[in-house]
Amino acid sequence: MKGRVSSGRRTGKKVDRASGAPRVPRALPVDLPLVELDVDVGASPPHWLRELTGRWAFRVRVETCRPTGARSGSLLQVVEITGDPGDLGEAERHLRQRADLEELTILALSPSRRYVRTVSRLPSLCRRIFQSGAICGTCRFSATDDPPGRERWTLVAPRTPAVLRAVATAQAGPEGAPSPIRRMRRFVPARTLTPRQTTALETAYRLGYYAFPRRTNLQEVSRILGVSRSTTAELLRRAEHKMLFHELGLPRPAELRGPGRPLP
Repeated sequence: MKGRVSSGRRTGKKVDRASGAPRVPRALPVDLPLVELDVDVGASPPHWLRELTGRWAFRVRVETCRPTGARSGSLLQVVEITGDPGDLGEAERHLRQRADLEELTILALSPSRRYVRTVSRLPSLCRRIFQSGAICGTCRFSATDDPPGRERWTLVAPRTPAVLRAVATAQAGPEGAPSPIRRMRRFVPARTLTPRQTTALETAYRLGYYAFPRRTNLQEVSRILGVSRSTTAELLRRAEHKMLFHELGLPRPAELRGPGRPLP
């Protein structure tokens, strides 16, 4: 049976009768401008993701991070981790010994890649941010170079007074304390590599494919990735093209040769 939305008599907030959790509007107008916010969250609490990125030189990409469970009291995270196969084995044993993880599933995609799915307690600050309608631009639990006690969290949110007020007061301190929002700017989506292109490029780099002289070949890179040699070549070529075009501002191949001219 679908949960109904009702207003609490004392607080006036809408709650879901099925779960008892506070409700936020299901959708906001699609034409609302988005802003990127740098939020001062102070010192972040201990977390398994921060321990892994701080202890080992892993590349981490967060696939999913959202509330789950009864009354949305838990945090579901699905993370792709890429790194040295030996370090990944050690990290996997470390995760399986943690008592704060309610659920843990680890899937080996290749010797250097893991998908990790965890369910743990939902931090109160994360709950308030989720309820405000904002989404994470960076992960609060990843390793950071910020000074201790002055860590920043990047959020993307619709530019509405209600949402911005909710974010600004999510970590309210004593009365009169400054807003935790340190910077606000227009959100511009980044043109990035796909996850597979990023993994292929990083794996090739780590193995010495781009070293001079080369320390490995395309066949070895494809073996580590667990895909064919032709697929590896395509992933690297497309990734290199994006980096040249987007990062260096070079013209497209069609603009280089002009209409009706063959490639040099």
